[in-house]
Amino acid sequence: AILTGVSLLLKPKAAWRKLELFANTVSYLFLCKDKKFKNPPTDPASYFEGKKEEEIEKKTVIFVRHGESTWNDTFNKGDRKTLAFIQGFVPGVFKAVFMEWYFWVSGQANESWFYDAPLSRKGLKQAETIHEYLTSAKIDFMPPKEKEIMRYLLADTEEGKSQLVSSNLRRAFATMAVGFQSRLQQSRDNETVEEDQIMLLPELQEISFNPDALSITPAHTSPVLAFSDPKSIKNIYEQQVDTKLHTGNKNINENGLYRLKAFSKLVFDDSIITPAKHAVICAGHSLWFRSFFRTYLPYTVDHIAKTKKLQNGGIVAFTLLRTKGEGDEYHYMIDPKTIVVMHGGF
Repeated sequence: AILTGVSLLLKPKAAWRKLELFANTVSYLFLCKDKKFKNPPTDPASYFEGKKEEEIEKKTVIFVRHGESTWNDTFNKGDRKTLAFIQGFVPGVFKAVFMEWYFWVSGQANESWFYDAPLSRKGLKQAETIHEYLTSAKIDFMPPKEKEIMRYLLADTEEGKSQLVSSNLRRAFATMAVGFQSRLQQSRDNETVEEDQIMLLPELQEISFNPDALSITPAHTSPVLAFSDPKSIKNIYEQQVDTKLHTGNKNINENGLYRLKAFSKLVFDDSIITPAKHAVICAGHSLWFRSFFRTYLPYTVDHIAKTKKLQNGGIVAFTLLRTKGEGDEYHYMIDPKTIVVMHGGF
């Protein structure tokens, strides 16, 4: 109590920031409409029936799920045995609360265990497995489709150019920075950092009202290393994160479906994703990804992506289709024949 009082007196701005985060947590818990939506009533496949090839636009989209977060480590069983999880739950909660208190009294205003939860130790290892997978890939021995997707992931040819985008939550862009660090390092070595940036997008923010799904990074500001982030990605945060479209937290009055639609529109926006980049690689979240598959896969298609979460550190690719409707309206659909699991799975 004494330390807390001293912190309030010596670092009032940090204390106020913590109170702001707490107020946001309460507001979103009780007022957020993020999960209050249903799939559109019309099957997306119906908009593509009878369409000519030239009436359909295509873009390769690759989903990369973030590594496990500190929130997951505290509250989710994960792959732990039930007894081990139960035995460790109370000590885990005490540890998390202590860490939150420590961040407060030490004046770390933009640090938190719960709010915008960063990668846990396990999550960091999962992000590192992405890097190991990409750097050890034997492209020449891959089937044609997998080879094409891997070229997008590595951006190793003119035809393989792709845009990196990420949710504005720390565990997502940290996973991308760690997993794609060799690719990003190469662009720094070649002095082409402007051509290979991680674009932060609120549209990819997780569909949840919990505090771990709220962004702690202020609008249009570069991210800073979280307490669990490796120092090796500091240069990426400082030089290769594009925050022009990072407008801050998701709107409390909008639901997840709004962001799914906004992202689909963005993928085909030439002013944001240049036509030279044929694929969009997205670091994001399980519920958001699952909702995207449920919304844009044909309703008659039974696919595991509609019911199961992509594994932490998993990578899956597909082709997103777009066709023009009435007026300025566009319709979107995932081509189910193009879904390829590259790493991990569901």
